[in-house]
Amino acid sequence: MSPGPIDKQKATALLPVVVVALVSFAVYFNALSCGFVYDDKDQIVNNHWIRDVRYLNEIFSQSVWGFSTDVEEQGTANYYRPFMHLVSMANYYMFGMKPWGFHLVNILFHAGVSVLVFLVVLRLLAESTATGKKGVSTQPLQSSHDTGPASYYSLFTIHLLPPSLPLSCSPPIPSIQRQ
Repeated sequence: MSPGPIDKQKATALLPVVVVALVSFAVYFNALSCGFVYDDKDQIVNNHWIRDVRYLNEIFSQSVWGFSTDVEEQGTANYYRPFMHLVSMANYYMFGMKPWGFHLVNILFHAGVSVLVFLVVLRLLAESTATGKKGVSTQPLQSSHDTGPASYYSLFTIHLLPPSLPLSCSPPIPSIQRQ
């Protein structure tokens, strides 16, 4: 049984999304063979919060460096990132302290965000085309249907960080097996 015209349309519409996801995954694929790098030693290897769910209260009530015994690190952290610790905790329970598992989850997040950015840009472009505007409005946002340049800058500034960063591996920190 051959697919009908609607199935072909869905497949054709889905193709760019699949391409964006695959390219995003491919760009960072070699990170899977790398060890922990940079602040991973402090944020993952030395972080006892991610190894036990009894630290959930601390994760939600302290700064990002609250787990550290280094008073200087604790004093310099004035930002709050409980989701980072929760994802690291989930990684730890799924993969132990194997760096490839942590890298895989980050690559999958990156691919998902790439797809979302692609879909948002398509939607913004479709709205500007539907309203007869060429390009991006230079006027301040006045309604939910008006797309200002700030939305484009936000998307691309956040998303288009240099993709070459993960292409080279630093000497890995030896993997620590879960106890």
